[in-house]
Amino acid sequence: MYQLIWSSVSAISYLGGDYTSWFESLLQFDTAEGREEAVTVCWAIWNARNALTWKGKSSSASKVVLSARVNLNQWKTAQSKKNGPLFILTGANEGREEWSKPVSNKIKVNVDGAIFASEGWYAAGGVARDCHGHLVEAFFISKPGCLEAAEVEAFGIKEALSWIKGKNWEVQFETDCLLTVQALHSSIHMLSPFGLLIQECKA
Repeated sequence: MYQLIWSSVSAISYLGGDYTSWFESLLQFDTAEGREEAVTVCWAIWNARNALTWKGKSSSASKVVLSARVNLNQWKTAQSKKNGPLFILTGANEGREEWSKPVSNKIKVNVDGAIFASEGWYAAGGVARDCHGHLVEAFFISKPGCLEAAEVEAFGIKEALSWIKGKNWEVQFETDCLLTVQALHSSIHMLSPFGLLIQECKA
């Protein structure tokens, strides 16, 4: 699994042998970005190993890599915002922390999800507003089941995409789930329920 992980990133592949020498070679990258990614992937592998050992939760190589990149992105964003809250958007104005009107003649759709663990349900909804900030339409859907937060957010985006079909809107989507945004922008194919939802969103 470790070789699959390293083959997915810019870091050099682990081919076996002395781990200390291999790790030292990771730190010899010419760029800070390469060193940051290598160290973050090491942390993600350690985190995935702990999750498997103590919680019995396994992760695919692609999910470990995605987790590393998301956490690295979060850290960089947090540093640039000097401890301000994270809010990642899709489309224009990425990185803004408050709602903003879409550009003229566009519709902005805000999507969010919710988990009702005690009842065994999850739900998602969306609100469409025009360039004046006026409500155009909204939708809501709920289903029985237990999903993780990122899966519910991806489910919400998938449902929103189905909802806007045939409406002849020029749409800008907005969500506050960084993991889902990163997965939608990523070319990594994840063999997991979350990955399948992302693929459906991209289809």
